[in-house]
Amino acid sequence: MQLTTLFVLFASILSVLAQTTPTQSEVEAALQLPSGFNRFAVHKARGKAYYICAITEGTNTTSWVRTKLEAKLYTVRRKTLLGSYSTNLTIGQHTWTHTPTGSQVNGRWVRRTSQFANAFDINYALFQTTSLVPGSPTDYFAGTEYVIRANTKNGLVNNARCDAKKVGRIRDQRFTAQFWYYRPASA
Repeated sequence: MQLTTLFVLFASILSVLAQTTPTQSEVEAALQLPSGFNRFAVHKARGKAYYICAITEGTNTTSWVRTKLEAKLYTVRRKTLLGSYSTNLTIGQHTWTHTPTGSQVNGRWVRRTSQFANAFDINYALFQTTSLVPGSPTDYFAGTEYVIRANTKNGLVNNARCDAKKVGRIRDQRFTAQFWYYRPASA
């Protein structure tokens, strides 16, 4: 029995290692990014997803419901802190802030895909800008119309651990991701 368990564990590890990171064009195609937009910046995010154990309305089943995401944004090599990412899932708003300039982009979810994510990874997603807050002395996010969340790791929780005894409990799960920012090619 123990040998079988070790074999399954080893096979799972090999499966994860064998996965390749999708290319930028594969992600853009899967999320149906409209044509005519160029990626102008990439930030690495490290943060937490917060969940509450809740009873699904109209049923007797329970599940972990994501209430918010919060992360710090860094250069891709995580050397320099650039800003923050947060959500207000009640109204469906996602906010990216560039701390050095105060520039901010607010967006709403357009579509997502689990095509590239593992079982406990937050989905890749496409967001469309709903408003921009100009920065000073420069406007870092000027012209941003879309943001993609890609290369996600972790962030989802196991629903098996949410039962009637745990309703109301809050839990967090660490995650990493990249955010890709797009503006029109003519900008």
